[in-house]
Amino acid sequence: AGVSTAVLVFTKTGHGGTDDVWFYDMKADGFSLDDKRAETKDENDIPDIVKRFHNREREKERKRKRKKRRKLYKEATRQKRVSDTLKASRNIANAEVS
Repeated sequence: AGVSTAVLVFTKTGHGGTDDVWFYDMKADGFSLDDKRAETKDENDIPDIVKRFHNREREKERKRKRKKRRKLYKEATRQKRVSDTLKASRNIANAEVS
């Protein structure tokens, strides 16, 4: 299972509140997701995040990318299979205990 992390940065304005929220959907931090956490050269969003964060004014005009429906459907289907597998495992465990 993947682990998600969200980072929120707020700037104290001294008035009102937050005018804008900047969001970046980070996919990779430059390290593998296994227990070894080996450095990966190809998959690292951090330099892009820093660059875009320091250029937030231009980011306001950039169109957000949307996930394709196919990917969303694929993920929902995978989650359903995992859920069904967990339910079946619980049922087997309960039957063995009885």
